[in-house]
Amino acid sequence: MNDNLKKLRLTYGLTQSQIAYKIGTCERHYRRIEKENLDPRTSISLAIAKALNTTVEELFSNDKLR
Repeated sequence: MNDNLKKLRLTYGLTQSQIAYKIGTCERHYRRIEKENLDPRTSISLAIAKALNTTVEELFSNDKLR
């Protein structure tokens, strides 16, 4: 998930702080999701997908985004 998540975030030109704010969590928690492969709660996963205009399935996909 973390590779897809970072790539999508950068595609939208968002910092970790900005996306953390959008999804209603602190930057530290978001950073752990993205960098340390922390599995987020369902509500956070849905919020991330919505903020990045994608699906939860795409976020968790083992396939690399193009």
